[in-house]
Amino acid sequence: MPSLMSPLSNLFRKKRSLDDLRSTRDERVAALELARGRLARACESRDTAAIEGSDLLDAAEAEMRAAEDRIESLTIAVEAISTEIAAIEADQAQKKDRAVRESTARDLNARADKFEKLIPLWVDVLRDSAAVGELAKPVVGEGIGLYEFFKQIETQIPAAYADIAFQLRFRAGEVLAGRAPAVLPTPEVVIPLAPPIPRTRVFAMQNLKFRDPETNQVRLVERFDIVEVPNSLVDLAISKNLVIDPESDRARELIKQRRGAPPLQERCYDLDLGGEAPKSRSQLPWNIEVINRGPPTKMSLASPAAFEPIAARSVPNNNESNDDQR
Repeated sequence: MPSLMSPLSNLFRKKRSLDDLRSTRDERVAALELARGRLARACESRDTAAIEGSDLLDAAEAEMRAAEDRIESLTIAVEAISTEIAAIEADQAQKKDRAVRESTARDLNARADKFEKLIPLWVDVLRDSAAVGELAKPVVGEGIGLYEFFKQIETQIPAAYADIAFQLRFRAGEVLAGRAPAVLPTPEVVIPLAPPIPRTRVFAMQNLKFRDPETNQVRLVERFDIVEVPNSLVDLAISKNLVIDPESDRARELIKQRRGAPPLQERCYDLDLGGEAPKSRSQLPWNIEVINRGPPTKMSLASPAAFEPIAARSVPNNNESNDDQR
């Protein structure tokens, strides 16, 4: 009887959403963990009661069996719910894949329709072209070769279009049958290269710097060197007398004085800032810390005592010697 009631119960059971099933499974998993903890405690109580010979042994064993039954029931429930969730997820994935395949097949068949519609147009155009070439053949001769060309492609182009349409429809059938990818390959997107920025060749009269718009790097230009400057900065540099024509006599003479080493940024005229001149170099390159030691201290020195050299005291006074001799 249970084997008959089980399928009937599945028929009348209300179908639940995927979110409800996942929530229920999480609840059953949490309950299963609690039951396992209950079983561990019951086993510990049984062992203690058995060792001590307590009267609680029967109760501990009953609690242990109840925990084991609960674990078995919850395990079955979790497995059944997980199976149902997996079936719903597989069904949803299959429906999604089917929808994508049907969309791809419709796209392929629509492309095939376009090719097939062009076939009779090509036939008419090529047949008319061949007929016109036949009319011109007695006049222009066969050297031009158009008549033979139209006769050759009169059947080749329609046949090629028909083959393309057949291949597209065949691919659509393979997609629907699951033997080809559900999505068409994406064509590679080729990003065209940006056109080069127009530049003008000039002769630098000062050390210059500007940010190159293509590399986004600061470009340093030595004085008396030739450089290609973006056209957006050329007029500014000329108006500031920072550059001249590299083919001028003055440029040919000054280029001999070129040092041949990149300048320092702080010594360059900045074209991005309107040709701003470099800052003055009068400022010392080091910092001097000013220390306030308070007001000045007044000091006084005693007057020196009268001092007579020893040598001067030992030498006789010439005036006194002359007086004695008199």
